[in-house]
Amino acid sequence: MKRLVAALLLAAAGAAMVAPARAASDLNALQARAQAGDAEAQFQMGEAYRAGKGVAADQEAAIMWYRRATAQGHIRASEELGFALFAHGDRREAMPYIEKAAARGEARAFYLLGTAHFNGDYASRDWPLAYAQTERAAAAGLPAAQKNLEVMDHYLLPADKAKADQILATLPVVRTTPPDGTSVPARMPPVIA
Repeated sequence: MKRLVAALLLAAAGAAMVAPARAASDLNALQARAQAGDAEAQFQMGEAYRAGKGVAADQEAAIMWYRRATAQGHIRASEELGFALFAHGDRREAMPYIEKAAARGEARAFYLLGTAHFNGDYASRDWPLAYAQTERAAAAGLPAAQKNLEVMDHYLLPADKAKADQILATLPVVRTTPPDGTSVPARMPPVIA
């Protein structure tokens, strides 16, 4: 019995040591494809650096890979580039990417635009538009957007909310999956100043 347990433990330890080697090999192959110009591999490298999966998290490296994929027309990369630039503090550069993402129905983009229009940061101050965009993000299930709506409720007049309802009817519907069909994590903290 002790030999069986010892054999099982050795087998499990051996499998655990093979997994990191396989992951490193997979990452090396992905990086080679990315450096060869594969836009999807470049996007995946950006995701790896953003999340620290297989590599140390590095926001600047993520942005660099997202830029390369975006230059080739990779839609998800352009959206993530906007979010990464925004998080990195390059908000003025981020806004055109975020605006395009909202036009494609990206909930996180609606949230950031709503916040920008509410505060007048990197976008014109427009409370009815801000409220409508934030409503769209909140309806998609972003808790931070719901919190921002609660704050905005204290500032908007009934006429502003009525105008927001009109604007809301013209906004794109939030998509349930990104353009490439993969899932998108809702990872947006509240940013109302």
